[in-house]
Amino acid sequence: MNDPGNPPGPPWLRLRAGVALSITDEAPGLQIVQCSVEDATDAEAVAYTALVGTVRRFDRLLLNTTAVDLSLGSGGRHFVVANLTRPEVEPEVPLGHVVKARYTPLQCVVKTAEESGGLTGNTDFLSGMSVVCCELLSQSIAAVAGFRYRNRGGRIAVVVTDEAALPVVLSDDLRRLRACIPGLGIISSGQAFGGDYEAVNLYSALLTAKHVLKASVVFVTPGPGTVGTGTRWGFGGVAQGQALNAACALRGTPIGVVRASNADPRPRHQGISHHTQTVFSRVALGRFQAAWPLPSGEEYQDDWNDLFEMSDGRMTGHRVVGSADALDEWESEGHRLHSMGRNRRDDPLFFEAAAAAGILAATLLERLEEL
Repeated sequence: MNDPGNPPGPPWLRLRAGVALSITDEAPGLQIVQCSVEDATDAEAVAYTALVGTVRRFDRLLLNTTAVDLSLGSGGRHFVVANLTRPEVEPEVPLGHVVKARYTPLQCVVKTAEESGGLTGNTDFLSGMSVVCCELLSQSIAAVAGFRYRNRGGRIAVVVTDEAALPVVLSDDLRRLRACIPGLGIISSGQAFGGDYEAVNLYSALLTAKHVLKASVVFVTPGPGTVGTGTRWGFGGVAQGQALNAACALRGTPIGVVRASNADPRPRHQGISHHTQTVFSRVALGRFQAAWPLPSGEEYQDDWNDLFEMSDGRMTGHRVVGSADALDEWESEGHRLHSMGRNRRDDPLFFEAAAAAGILAATLLERLEEL
């Protein structure tokens, strides 16, 4: 009999009492609260107002301190579980009947695009629309920059999956995208919630982008906080391959964003990441497109050639120029580019590889419109 090793234990959760000292930042649906935490130093906490109501100074709070206590990547913030001073919460939006964050203490009811009637009739296919599939949220920002460099008029939709943070409002990047790009719509799919539209799953989210938002292109991304374990299969980015498959099944044009780096200290992510290699060679089952930036990618051209071989012919590769110019334009407009503590100057290949996918999507849209 094989040694089962150390079996996993039960979930580990830490709840602590706190008091709100001040509100340090606010956005629709979100408050950042400076708290005095019982038997600990003062710290910030995130309050999702749709789930716990509005927090005011001196309110008594129940806080989830798990991630901070374990020094995980939560941004150094706790999360408000309940406002003990004002525990009643009234709905902020009209209710549907689909529950998200199901069977957790903070499960909430949303009205989905499927319920609104926008997906009836001949809405089963994407009709060739490009679906840019990202492994990381930071890639989606650079990919949007690439698309906007070639096409300022196309309508953009962003689908946020449930592979990482579930509340869309947590992401500063997504809030900035929505504010700076006219007509951009965000769809939260699966267990994710808080977008302009809610969808039951990724497939109907993509169809909502096409037939409800009338998008020209859609970017699929997780929220902040994806998981990695250093193993071949144990990372949240496998969802990128599932998104490529969904786009293929719905007769869209799947575009896989290559994760590449010339600055990541971990050897498995230098050049083209082992995550991309696994997704493109083993998870993506249909034909898809991918882009490689020039001239920045020349150093890792052998990695790009190997990636094509790994895909067993399913990947159509494009060598793309213009990524650096696209990112220059994006930053000149005051937008940020950052990933895992690094900016574009620190790791140009990471951002240029993502921007190349956006440029490719704009190029394919031009060809589609010519037909």
